[in-house]
Amino acid sequence: MVVAIPAYVLHRYFRSRVAGYVVAMEKQATALLDELSALHEAPVPQAPTQSSPPIPPRPTARATTR
Repeated sequence: MVVAIPAYVLHRYFRSRVAGYVVAMEKQATALLDELSALHEAPVPQAPTQSSPPIPPRPTARATTR
């Protein structure tokens, strides 16, 4: 009994601490999933596509009159 009672008390203490950690982790996981869901549902802004630079217009040949 000298060993059993303190062991039982410590077991219950540590079991309650672990249960507290589990609750905290579940809350954080729920918050993370809510945040990820909100990001997934929000429209993603599209960056302008960057293609090759526009080709400059060719210089026009001037009609020469003589």
